[in-house]
Amino acid sequence: TARATRPNLIITLVDDVGYNDVGWRNSDVKTPFLDSLLRNESEPTVELMRHYAFCVCSPTRASLLTGRLPAHVSQVNLGAEFPATDELVGGMDMRMRTLPQLLGEAGYSTAHVGKWHLGSSQMAQLPSRRGFHESFAFLDGSMHTHLTHMIQPATACGDPGFDLWDNETPIYEHEGVHSCELFATRAVDMIARHDLAKPLFMYVALSEGHGPYDEVPRHSAAAISCSEDTKECDKLRNYRGMIACADEATRNITEALQRQNMWKDTLMVWSSDNGAVDDMGSNAPFRGHKTLMLEGGVRVVALLAGGALPPTAPPKFEGIVHVADWFATFAALAGIDDPSDPDAVQQGLPDIDSINMWPYLTGE
Repeated sequence: TARATRPNLIITLVDDVGYNDVGWRNSDVKTPFLDSLLRNESEPTVELMRHYAFCVCSPTRASLLTGRLPAHVSQVNLGAEFPATDELVGGMDMRMRTLPQLLGEAGYSTAHVGKWHLGSSQMAQLPSRRGFHESFAFLDGSMHTHLTHMIQPATACGDPGFDLWDNETPIYEHEGVHSCELFATRAVDMIARHDLAKPLFMYVALSEGHGPYDEVPRHSAAAISCSEDTKECDKLRNYRGMIACADEATRNITEALQRQNMWKDTLMVWSSDNGAVDDMGSNAPFRGHKTLMLEGGVRVVALLAGGALPPTAPPKFEGIVHVADWFATFAALAGIDDPSDPDAVQQGLPDIDSINMWPYLTGE
């Protein structure tokens, strides 16, 4: 079978997980698979000590997929709000080229599962029209519950509606399956169906641990947390259960790549989109939380893994990396010499801010 010669590029983005809410930093949190990656001596894994994002969800995602700092693409935290206005539009400027468009033009298969939160008030904003060949998504920034896959209704809008989409078709039959398991299962399926003659770019946007803090079957009960029978303890138990489920989802995706003999040619970025909220997770040792431009809001837990990392990669990288930098870094790994966006510049928009970090991350 013909094989891709360029690395598979995977981004696993978790939601509102605190800097201190992972097992290797906090024994009260269960992330056994991620812990094992960092302890694995047979292949390198890089802990990113100074990985920065924006302080809320949508601008981080816009920054990631356009290669621009949030100030140059969108600092508005809108998702599936209807209707958008000329003055207030969530998501990415339609004139900006996205990372999946760039990689798709370079011969990659592009796939997306999970949260979108990058605009959906017009069809042209959907993942399937912004460069992803396949998308299994919810479009808003959060769910009414993680088990019903419905949109969180605005006060004046009455009952919630379904917000689960297979490309551009609404899907109704997965009620009762927690979003973490639902999206991980679809990601595994995408990998199993992948044409090995092409490299894969996959954006796995898990909604864990964003509220609402619904119980996660098999995980919440086992999560280590306070033992009092209170609403606050239930929320904390479920939050940590969501993180444990995200850890298991990462394991399942990694094992799917290994079964396809793809892991040895894969670079996986695993990161939170911003700090934990102020009344739930821990961003220790930093001040601040989600919504604040302090370290606790923007300095996020992150690591690199996969067989594409060379032996020279350091176990801890202390240099500054911004989420926008994955645009130029992935472009370089894909063999793209110039990832700039001249068409957008010609229309008066800022060019990308992204820096290729690969020489630094690999110790070169």
